[in-house]
Formats: sequence, C-alpha cells, structure tokens
Amino acid sequence: MTLSRLPLTTPLLTLSLLLAAPPPTLLAGTCVALTSCGPAPMQFVPGQPVSIEVVNLTYIPIFIQQVGKTNFLSIASRQSLYVLRGSTLSPNFSLIFWTGEGGTLQASVSQPAAQVLRIEIRASRARGNNAVYLRDDGQVEVF
Repeated sequence: MTLSRLPLTTPLLTLSLLLAAPPPTLLAGTCVALTSCGPAPMQFVPGQPVSIEVVNLTYIPIFIQQVGKTNFLSIASRQSLYVLRGSTLSPNFSLIFWTGEGGTLQASVSQPAAQVLRIEIRASRARGNNAVYLRDDGQVEVF
C-alpha cells in the first residue's frame, strides 16, 4: 500500500499517540564552582561608568568609533587603546569597528575587572562582527 493510499486516520492516530506520550523526565544537575560550571555571564553595574579597552589582534590597522561620541580612531596592528569611557546610561556605549581594506573582523569581550570591558578584535575568515553594545541592564552584546 502506498503512502497516498493510507487512510487519513493513520497519520492522525500517530499524531495523537505522540501528543499523549508523557514528556521526558528532566533532572536538574549541580555543578562544582570553577570546574564543571559554565562561565558566569558578564555583568556591569547599571548606571556606573565603564572603562573600555580595545585591543587590535590583527596584522592590519583597524578603525573604531564610539557611536554618537567620537570621530573614528585608528588602532595600529597589535596595539590597544584604553581611553574610552562608556556607561549603561543614555546614551549607552556603542562601538563600531572596521578595516580600511574591507576585511572581516571578530570581536570577543571579557571583563578583566569589575568596571572594565575588554574588546579583543581579531581577523576572521567566517562571518564576523562589527559592533559592541553595552545595554541598560549591564549586559554586553556583540553584533
């Protein structure tokens, strides 16, 4: 018997059996701090100033701009810039970055101290990023 000749009740019966099955049992697990737990989410205190460090880990100069605050700045290859100040208050801190050659960049963020945001920018062959945004709630997004 071909699929087109199956009675309509067969697929409906199968669907109803799937829906009636009890959900799988999920057990909450525990983790041991600093060994099996994932990293804690990056969090800045809302309303507090944040020092921004941008590190160029590429072999070419990159350009950065704090949206609404600065003109673009150039960071030489293998150099860092530690002069930007940001905040979670209006206007929030937004940084865009690019190469003059149109290359693809990848940003990774870290929090080396309580009120320090470190942005490391690397060359990437895959689809990359071009912006970092510090949200009102103190969370960081990379676009």
